[in-house]
Amino acid sequence: MQAIAPSTHAAARTPATANTGTFECLAASVEHIHRTLAKRMHRFLMLLREFDLHHAYRALHVGGQPATDTAHWLESVRGVRRETVRENLRVAYLLLNLPEVDAAFAAGELSYEKVAALTTIATAENEAEFLDLARVMTEAQVADYCARGVRQISGRRPPRAFTRRGAGVPPSSRRTSR
Repeated sequence: MQAIAPSTHAAARTPATANTGTFECLAASVEHIHRTLAKRMHRFLMLLREFDLHHAYRALHVGGQPATDTAHWLESVRGVRRETVRENLRVAYLLLNLPEVDAAFAAGELSYEKVAALTTIATAENEAEFLDLARVMTEAQVADYCARGVRQISGRRPPRAFTRRGAGVPPSSRRTSR
């Protein structure tokens, strides 16, 4: 394993030696990149949906054979789990019915995690209400709120990815039983 050299970047200094301006600049950069990631994820989902709608995978070969679906193709060319691709497609297709959520996501106002959770419960009739909540809640709060709503509406458990114990939650945030 290669050792990582200490950073010489100004933000790597201790709080006693760094100035507030440096931290504000760093914070602004982090916020900008987070918004950009959301915009890029939105663009990826739109391209993935378009690829799937046109069955483009049929024209492409994987190991000499045509790909069976978009998930099979992307797993073969990029190593992405099929379940991840299918979840991305689920969200992408549902955004067709949620124009306000779609616009907020495209503008980088919502993260993919918030959007994915919203698509489990929001409808064209109630999306504005859920969007208002998502704008002021954390990703974990949105996921929990939507998961509770799915349980109340359907009486079934939401997909694991939309609960605090789901795969989308960092291990440090998960509760563990001993």
